[in-house]
Amino acid sequence: MTSYLTEVVLIALDLEPTREQMRLFWNVKEEDDLLADPAVGERCWLGTTDAGEDVQPGPAGAVGSLLFLLGTLPDYRAPLLTSELLSLILWVYDRSVGDGWPCVEKGKLDAFLEGHLGCYLVTTG
Repeated sequence: MTSYLTEVVLIALDLEPTREQMRLFWNVKEEDDLLADPAVGERCWLGTTDAGEDVQPGPAGAVGSLLFLLGTLPDYRAPLLTSELLSLILWVYDRSVGDGWPCVEKGKLDAFLEGHLGCYLVTTG
């Protein structure tokens, strides 16, 4: 498998994107259209992962994979950040934080998520 190191960024969207926007975003990463919207909120660097791996390593890969799964099944959407999703994101982060991949400090991630409850989440990278 080819190595493809990438930086993963978590983005909080204030408004829910349409299903068509999310289909394009998740399938072909048409980020420019979605992220050009003035509703795009703040960003939080999650870390580095290897997008060339089947299972993307590190906390950034784990959180990115979780949001991709939640954003594509059963329908295309941007997952809504609830307290339950916040807990799940931090649990996934904790399970992969010790594997040596560069990542955001947990306190910064927690603060970002707490400050964006009720927003819709996507990742780039």
